[in-house]
Amino acid sequence: MVEKADIPLKNGLHLRPGFAVIAFEHRVVIFDLKKRTAVITFTQMASFNAIQEKIVGIVLHKDTLFVANSQKVFKRFIDFPNLASDLRLADPSTWDELKHQSPKVGSIFYDHKKGIQVSEYKAFTYSLSNGKFDQVITDEKVGVWVNGDSLKFKDFWDEDEVFLPQWMGVNPLDSCRWILSSDQIWQHCKGKTTLWKDPNEFPAGVVTTVSVRPGIEFVAWMHPYQVKIPVNGDFIAYDFRYGSHYFDDSKGQDANQPLKTMVINDAGFVFTGTWGGSVFSRSPDDYFYRNFHKANGDCMDSWSGDYSIVRGVNKTLNENTMFFSYWGETGENNYGIAWLDDEHNLYCGNDIGSSMVSGPILSIKNSKGNYDVFSVYEHGIGAWDGDMDFMTLAPTRSKELKVVKRQKVYTGALGYARDISWDTKNGRLWLAGISHLGYYEPGTDSVIIPLSIRGIESAEYTALEVDRHGDLWVGTRSHGVFHIKLQNNMADSLLATNITSKDGLLSNTVLDLAIDGALGRVIFAHDIGVSVYHTFAVRFDEGYLEENSKPIKVYPNPFRPGKHQYVTIDNINSTGAFNLFNSAGKVVKTFSSAEMVGGGVKWDGIMANGELAPPGVYHYVVRHNNKAHRGRLLIIR
Repeated sequence: MVEKADIPLKNGLHLRPGFAVIAFEHRVVIFDLKKRTAVITFTQMASFNAIQEKIVGIVLHKDTLFVANSQKVFKRFIDFPNLASDLRLADPSTWDELKHQSPKVGSIFYDHKKGIQVSEYKAFTYSLSNGKFDQVITDEKVGVWVNGDSLKFKDFWDEDEVFLPQWMGVNPLDSCRWILSSDQIWQHCKGKTTLWKDPNEFPAGVVTTVSVRPGIEFVAWMHPYQVKIPVNGDFIAYDFRYGSHYFDDSKGQDANQPLKTMVINDAGFVFTGTWGGSVFSRSPDDYFYRNFHKANGDCMDSWSGDYSIVRGVNKTLNENTMFFSYWGETGENNYGIAWLDDEHNLYCGNDIGSSMVSGPILSIKNSKGNYDVFSVYEHGIGAWDGDMDFMTLAPTRSKELKVVKRQKVYTGALGYARDISWDTKNGRLWLAGISHLGYYEPGTDSVIIPLSIRGIESAEYTALEVDRHGDLWVGTRSHGVFHIKLQNNMADSLLATNITSKDGLLSNTVLDLAIDGALGRVIFAHDIGVSVYHTFAVRFDEGYLEENSKPIKVYPNPFRPGKHQYVTIDNINSTGAFNLFNSAGKVVKTFSSAEMVGGGVKWDGIMANGELAPPGVYHYVVRHNNKAHRGRLLIIR
């Protein structure tokens, strides 16, 4: 998912076992093919800033990556088997500049006898193996060779016999060739060339919303397309409006105020709230299911005629039902709230809000079987100022929503909240305004702004999620993401860690985010695509070190402190204790349960005494439920 302005380079695709390296004009991205996620995005290589100056060529020879601009060539060793623990992967100073004699760089290629070669022309790039062309890509009519044989596959050329493909790469796992263009993708394998995919199934653009079905899949919304990306299998893109005749005006509304109105529920149904078309829904097999709209006889209010505006979509936290908030009828009603039960029966409460203009909504089923609902609203259209209603709602037999209790909550300096999220661990609601974060304690009447947030000077907030450990994940317009921890479990004292493109994010513009606790990952929606960030911090930690659970995994092993950033001990339990012993039987490192959040821990090689662990054989013991689990770690230099 790439912005169209940043086009791929010809011959810009290179494959290694489990990984793909793809070059665009302004960045180079390494993808993990198994996880289907980006590992790192390179935009700064030594003195070369690819954002400001275009990349003109890329070559991956063995594990050395060469990248060129119009004047210089840079290289870096890429340790593909140990990318996750490369200490300085994002450090621009780890790139070396190569000397060359060409007055300018038009293209680069690798000659197996002479090494990396520089040409001032863009005529062609090629690889040479055993005196034969392994692959050739040109801008004109020369074509593609595979092991010396010319491929004159008719779809490779246009009407003027100009060669069309832009990328070509070899998959080391099966020696198949992948040939890609802006129009189609082919696979050449065992002498047969077949059409694989149409890139129209992989649309590009601004991703405004992401929603996750933990452990199974997530969905990204790039209007009008929604892309469903499962953990296993090919991802699917579809126009969410297809199958309905109702007008959708969401594209024109999301530039200044990104919509967070798409949610996938536990059964795999995707619900999308829109400007004009109310709610569109699609089934788990990606077919159009239903359009919830007043013109269809549904009970939801319409803002004006057939133009219905839904600004809040939420799956109830502790069950598989949905809530929608929608604008009231112009000049007549305040906003309304609808509830969709698990059999897709719709219940409505029209004109129950404190303003006509609704916003984000969040719902929790309470102990009495009713629903506690937090509903944000603006004081007027485009006001950017607002407050929040806290209501308890009860569905009735007549398919209405009865207001059991209502309380107006003042947001104060925070103003209109762009996003809200419930802290299950501590039982409070967090809100993100344009320039403030705040929290609401049930039973009070006002949102509180934390007294101290260390690590954030200023930022425009765009998105908010709270993980199961009570940590905040906050997206921003231009400062990447902040991972925020409560100091001493106090909501008034926060400590933020910044995650940016230097850490591998696709962009520092983050419009939305979603947490997948089952797989320990956070999905970020950007202005140019999606990033997936893997971390123990958000992962569920139950089920480890139990009968039939996954065995403890230690990697890389052997571990090289200084070269590897850390060694990972995975599939352990946060309720246990971890001790590492040297060959003399002395404990050199201990991790408490608080440090093993998410069922894993990372160690940088620094022992308890503050010194770097010397080479040798170490033994670890993990204790859980009165059982000891043992293993070995080798440290080398």
